[in-house]
Amino acid sequence: MEKSRISKFFTVTDLIICSVWLLLLAHEDINSGLMNPVVLLFPALRIWATFLMQRQSKLMIAPLVMLSLMGMVVFLDRAPGYLLFIEPWLKLLRSGSALFGVELVANADYQDFIIELCEYSLPISLICYAWLVVIPCGVFVYRLCKRQLQPSSLNIWKAIGLCIYIFVVAFVDAVLLSETYKTTLAVAVLALMLILIPVIFYRGNIKGIFNRGEIAYLLTFAMFGIGYVCGIGLELKSAITVCVLPAAFFGLMNWYVRRETTYKDILLIVGASVVFWCAQYTTNMVRVLLLFTSLAMMAIPVIRFAIDTKKSWASAGLYVVVALIMPVFCLGYNPYSVLEASRAWHFDKYGYSQNGLLCVRSGNVGGLRDRYGVILPLEYDRIELLDSSKPYCKVRKNRMWQIYDIERHELVTDECFEEVVLCDEYVYRLKSQNGDKYMSIKWYYNRYADEQSAVISDELPVKKEE
Repeated sequence: MEKSRISKFFTVTDLIICSVWLLLLAHEDINSGLMNPVVLLFPALRIWATFLMQRQSKLMIAPLVMLSLMGMVVFLDRAPGYLLFIEPWLKLLRSGSALFGVELVANADYQDFIIELCEYSLPISLICYAWLVVIPCGVFVYRLCKRQLQPSSLNIWKAIGLCIYIFVVAFVDAVLLSETYKTTLAVAVLALMLILIPVIFYRGNIKGIFNRGEIAYLLTFAMFGIGYVCGIGLELKSAITVCVLPAAFFGLMNWYVRRETTYKDILLIVGASVVFWCAQYTTNMVRVLLLFTSLAMMAIPVIRFAIDTKKSWASAGLYVVVALIMPVFCLGYNPYSVLEASRAWHFDKYGYSQNGLLCVRSGNVGGLRDRYGVILPLEYDRIELLDSSKPYCKVRKNRMWQIYDIERHELVTDECFEEVVLCDEYVYRLKSQNGDKYMSIKWYYNRYADEQSAVISDELPVKKEE
């Protein structure tokens, strides 16, 4: 019994790590404008191997061989190891620290930190490769020697064919995406080709391909995927997922433990989700009360779940997911921060903030916030982006304008101006009674540069002849 619990604990831990890794890789690819299905194969195959490891199936050798061959690329150069194992978790570290208002690495030191981290990419990659391939292979060999492995419904040739098919599907989808740049089309084609696997290799019989736990996991991951897609843009469509997915997840967990889902429980969770959504349009104590009300309403069905199932730890995890993680994940930002300002509208004018920002208001003044907190202080009655490709906003306070860099979170200059107008490409006239000045912006921008990219001078910069 104790051995079974330990095995289940490591299986759940493995699946959580792989799921977060897969979402981080997908997030990085989408933000760079290209999602590469071949890269996403690494966590996907590791999830498959974990399923088969738990089942003690001989088919486990199939994903392990594919991972072993694909994993060799991390030893060819530093870049693959960094992109696969370091960059996603670095993103998680920065996002997690920002979520709690902690800056682990200052912007000025960030590039030096990345360079230093790259020097250790090989040992980090070796450790991750050991978890990715070596440990599962060791488990497979151990169970093979102990004769604990169960035969698979696929023979050796079908298993090889399945591996080849999966790799070809990922490669074809990657080529399609690189040629069309249409993520929706690529995802649709990928889903269609994966759905054909039972038809091709299992003669159309899907019974037994996944057990109850695997189905619950895959549906949970699908929910988080849908929540991610709807919430990443900070748009109003996330209202649907915020109000529906926590209840759907609660119903799924009831199905997994074979407990009946009651109408009252679902109504309470949906109601709590609606209260959570409405809280973002309030401020200070009103928002705190609404968020607390949402948490209290969520607790009632979960307590009933705990009493009926006698699963205290599972119930605690269920509460954390339905009351905290899933609502915030679907919403796209943390409403427990910036309590002093309410949501106003989606600020999507800056092209390099792929997912947009939110304009927030407090009384007659407003500012900008991202997923984690304020990036433009709540001090201005008007905010206008100067250029969609540059992070410079002109902001007005007391009928005077200033220039603010929303990437570096700082004013370009403390001086105020009567008006800011474009007078040449990337050159702006800053009108003032003390004499006009000019601000020139470089065609490229580096957030982590030691000095501000925008330069303010007393004379109109001379345009260089090409």
